Amino acid sequence: MPNPKLNRRKNLKIAYVTTYDAKDVRNWSGSGYFIWQSLVQSGIEVEFIGPLFLPSFTNRVLRMKQRFYTKILRKLYLSEHDVIVSKDYSREAWKRLANSKDIEAVVCPGTIPVAFLPGKLPLVTIEDATHKLLFDTYPSFKNLCRASRHNGDQIQQSAIRRSSASVFSSDWAATSAVRDYKANPEKVHVVPFGANFENQPARENVIRAINSRNFEQIRLLFIGVEWERKGGPVALQVVRTLAKLGVSAHLTIIGCNPAISEEDTGYVTVRGFIKKTSEGQQEIFDEFYKTHFLIVPSVAECYGLVYCEAGAFGVPSIGRNVGGVGTIIKNDVNGRLFDLHNSPKDITDWILGYFRKPERYRQLALSSLEEYESRLNWKVAGQKLKEILTNVIANKP
Repeated sequence: MPNPKLNRRKNLKIAYVTTYDAKDVRNWSGSGYFIWQSLVQSGIEVEFIGPLFLPSFTNRVLRMKQRFYTKILRKLYLSEHDVIVSKDYSREAWKRLANSKDIEAVVCPGTIPVAFLPGKLPLVTIEDATHKLLFDTYPSFKNLCRASRHNGDQIQQSAIRRSSASVFSSDWAATSAVRDYKANPEKVHVVPFGANFENQPARENVIRAINSRNFEQIRLLFIGVEWERKGGPVALQVVRTLAKLGVSAHLTIIGCNPAISEEDTGYVTVRGFIKKTSEGQQEIFDEFYKTHFLIVPSVAECYGLVYCEAGAFGVPSIGRNVGGVGTIIKNDVNGRLFDLHNSPKDITDWILGYFRKPERYRQLALSSLEEYESRLNWKVAGQKLKEILTNVIANKP
């Protein structure tokens, strides 16, 4: 039954809880910032609860634990995933909420700051992975101590129990919430994230770019800070394979500075890290406009915002069927998913199947743009989040 109070108000009003400054686009790859923006653009009034800070005593305890696990046990300890941290943040968030007026729900891009939130306000969490998936997926967590894994699971479980809705960016993550943490499927939602660009490319410019891409040389683009995890060596092997076949191809690398042999410099350009200032963003835009395929064949990936960004420019994406990537890339609709066992030659064959038929390629590029416009942008995400919030507020006890 609709909430009469909700009907009298023009806008929903929510509290947005973060441990960091959500207005700073540099945090969480910009996702916290763009989630906030999507909520505002959908007509929701947002009050910030954050950045949150830990008590000095808790910081001292965490430093002691850090020394114990790293120096004595030689294990990786994640202080930010400690239950003590989550409980302190939740208490601090609740104290600040007590001074807020007309808040109808709490939204958090994560679980750690709100997993133990007191009170009965509806809570909606937004994540790209569960703790279990995060720890099992990324190579950097291989030496994780048992305490951090246990704490992570406890935080996730508590957050799911406390939440009125648990939102995930992919089917992969949503499935884990139900399977690994026994979440109520009716409270679990999939809302794909969008492209983290402050200014979106104009559609007419994208169409013009698609039609002007020449077919004398294949232009590939790799974007990623972590060369190995993002599958950079495979991208390099692909362009090498094309060169050995006598096909003119070029790979541009943005985000990192891998060692490139003198032989590879003939068909590889390393741009390094480009800041997303207005000038830097324009540089990235220019690369997307003239690119035929984005190639980021990650070995581990919770989501992959870069594939959404490629779609904004009508650039088909080449990725691997890992993590949440399958929610973004649909085979022969906006790119191609390859399995970990597929070889660079398999990827090369698929590329040539489109590149040698320009009209077929243009259709793929256009459908990549359409996928972005219909489901992989923040405007669509904001509307879906508004629907979820409206429902949880209307149906709260």
